[in-house]
Amino acid sequence: MILPGIRNTVRPRASPALNPGCPCLPRLSGNASAFAGRPDVAGRKHAPLLAVFPGVNSSCPQHDLHFIPTLAPAEPTSPIRGVESMTAPNVAERSSLEAKVTENCGGTALERRPLESGLSLVELLMVVSIIAVISAMAIPMAIREVANYKVHADATSISSWLNAARMKAASQFAPYRLNVYVSSGNYVLEQLCGSNTTDASCTGSGATAYTAYSSPLYDNSGTQYLSAGDTFSSCRPSGATAFPGAITADPSPCPDPLRLYFNTRGAPVDSSGNPLTNGGAVVYVQNSNKLLDAIVVTLGGQVTIWTYSPVSSRWSLR
Repeated sequence: MILPGIRNTVRPRASPALNPGCPCLPRLSGNASAFAGRPDVAGRKHAPLLAVFPGVNSSCPQHDLHFIPTLAPAEPTSPIRGVESMTAPNVAERSSLEAKVTENCGGTALERRPLESGLSLVELLMVVSIIAVISAMAIPMAIREVANYKVHADATSISSWLNAARMKAASQFAPYRLNVYVSSGNYVLEQLCGSNTTDASCTGSGATAYTAYSSPLYDNSGTQYLSAGDTFSSCRPSGATAFPGAITADPSPCPDPLRLYFNTRGAPVDSSGNPLTNGGAVVYVQNSNKLLDAIVVTLGGQVTIWTYSPVSSRWSLR
């Protein structure tokens, strides 16, 4: 049992160099009855400074040495030889005794046990709840923003390929077209016959400059694909109430694949080489959040990207 007046404990740290015959400990160890307080200048009696549980090795206690930082009244017994009695007001003597208790002995240090600290179950549940609430709000927003970013990235990619088709047609003096496969969600750039006179398809009956080679001459970059969840449309989607940019109407019927042609001057034309109608050509890209982008090719060949706002029912130029 713990003796009266013991408020905190001090235990030695385990060490392989522990010497059972430590010379510094016998005067601080022994039976509990051997440790008694002395009266102070005011005649008050105090509890023992140190106490050891019964059965402890009196030569060098390793596990049951107790330190009493706050003394409580107790009846006096015999004093500890060689150690001055300490009273609560006597700070200097108290510090001196603490120094004796904490000195090293054969590689073993007696140290004050740190106070335990941590979170209670209620505090932990509160932290978990706050994290759950923040996650519930942030994760859907993040998913939606990533999906919207993919739509804009796909629209930008298609715009780049349309500009590449214009430049290739003008620089190589050969018609080009971008084949947009609406249902399968991919597209590819293709060179057309132009003035070729060696390919059977280019010289066959009814062949024009805008006829494809017998073995399609696709761009070396190969087939391009939309991001997962995005879809093409060759006509205005049902959610949009207006046309983007200079577009005035949809093609009839809505083609699949949708083919956008450029002549040798880099101007957009139809499959026969004639100027476009309906104000130009357009490709729509939409995601599962109904975010809608439109890539418009004007009659003069300019490629622009528009984003539709269902709130204002208007298109804005990106």
